[in-house]
Amino acid sequence: MRKRILVIVYLALCLLCPYTLRAQYRVLDRKYSSAPAWMKGVAALPRPNDTYEYVIVDNAGESLQSLESGRVTSLGQKLSQINKINGVIDKTVESSNKDGNFTSEVKHKMIFRTNTEVYEFVSKYIDDYWEYVSYPDGSKGYMYYALFAVSKGTDIPIFDDVSFTTQYGVHGLWRSMIVPGWGQFHKGSKVKGAMFLGGTATLAGGMVYCQSRITNSRNLAAQTYNPEHLRIYSRRISNFSTARNVCVGAAAALYIWNLVDAVVAPGTRRIVVKPAMNLGGYSLENPNGNTDAIGLSTAFTF
Repeated sequence: MRKRILVIVYLALCLLCPYTLRAQYRVLDRKYSSAPAWMKGVAALPRPNDTYEYVIVDNAGESLQSLESGRVTSLGQKLSQINKINGVIDKTVESSNKDGNFTSEVKHKMIFRTNTEVYEFVSKYIDDYWEYVSYPDGSKGYMYYALFAVSKGTDIPIFDDVSFTTQYGVHGLWRSMIVPGWGQFHKGSKVKGAMFLGGTATLAGGMVYCQSRITNSRNLAAQTYNPEHLRIYSRRISNFSTARNVCVGAAAALYIWNLVDAVVAPGTRRIVVKPAMNLGGYSLENPNGNTDAIGLSTAFTF
């Protein structure tokens, strides 16, 4: 019985382990302590209206600065692949200042021209993430990812207001109330999630094992009148009862810790979207002296 429980716990931990035995690279440094939630994919990202969609671009190189400055070009290349627009790219860059006031919102207008059609996209930079990695051959470099909101079809996009948080509140709490560790997995804390789930499973297995030994000892005691045997069974019942109670207390403490952690502990960086109040479409911004927030109008001619 004990071996069976240990095997089940071991297999559960193996399935839940976030690491693979054959890692293609080793992470030396990263922008955040863990990858943001949007790195899992765009399907689950909040989007209050249907005038835009999320697009993730990725690239790799030795210079982080060049990867950051080239993310709009990477977005253009990905949009051309998604929409199957092929040809030689003729790129021009323009910038304009709407009202001279500082803004941190960066938007880009892209026009793809072919011999027969014109494709226009408006995009808004949302967030980025990078990892500095070491490859098996000894080389090192950056893996860079950027998240954009991009207009869909011919509609004028209504980009919602986006903020970020590492708190999950009740979203993590109710999950951990049902299954210990589920809230941590939801927040991206896979090691903690495995610890709470594996620990609870182990303690539950311990309780079941101890109770089975108590029941077995009681049955044996009922079948004998030998005083020595009765003392042995009585001692065994007492010991396993103590062990069972310790497992119950530890499981209760672990469960409460699991709930508190699900609410209080930060998780991976996630997006919080507030529906936009301004329905006026897009503008190209160029804050005075701030090249990091320059809006780009990029034309691709084929």
